[in-house]
Amino acid sequence: MKKLLLLGFLSMFVGTQAHAGFISIVNGADMAGIEVTATFSNSTTETIVWEAQSADSGGVSGTDWSLSQVGDSFGELGPLGVVGAWTIFKGNSDLVSLFINLLPASFVFDTAYGDASANGSGNGREFVPATPIGYAFSGLVQDELYTGLTLDNISDGETQFVIDTDLVSASAPSTVSILLLSLLGLVMSSRRKQA
Repeated sequence: MKKLLLLGFLSMFVGTQAHAGFISIVNGADMAGIEVTATFSNSTTETIVWEAQSADSGGVSGTDWSLSQVGDSFGELGPLGVVGAWTIFKGNSDLVSLFINLLPASFVFDTAYGDASANGSGNGREFVPATPIGYAFSGLVQDELYTGLTLDNISDGETQFVIDTDLVSASAPSTVSILLLSLLGLVMSSRRKQA
């Protein structure tokens, strides 16, 4: 009986040894479920859940404003401009700020170029705006990874910026751990039959 209890505790231990991994190629469609909150000059707010708009784009549209992202969020300079840019459109509204909350959908902003922290998040990209805009990260997860981004001083018309986004995924226990646990179970089972 003690051996069976030990086996049960070992299997619980191995089963809980999943660790966080990161998927670094993320586009606008992948980010469905994140939340964007607009704050207006009269202190009212509007929170909208991000939705996929095509195979590689997603976004939200509010009262005289919108935010969208197309392509790999890491961003690259291509022949037609920046690929992977986030685009804010602000009409003649009294929009004061936008808050992008990645937490509901398990994403993080990876804000350091390269993988200097060695946390496994891969190459990141710092916030790079095409035109001046105020920004502040919040919700520090670890090292250079954040779950929130506030944008302010948003000009009327279209504003673009680049910031890398990664998906946080829990990887399963290793195959070797599961195999060793199975072998232990077989050995214990055969010893029980011999007794």
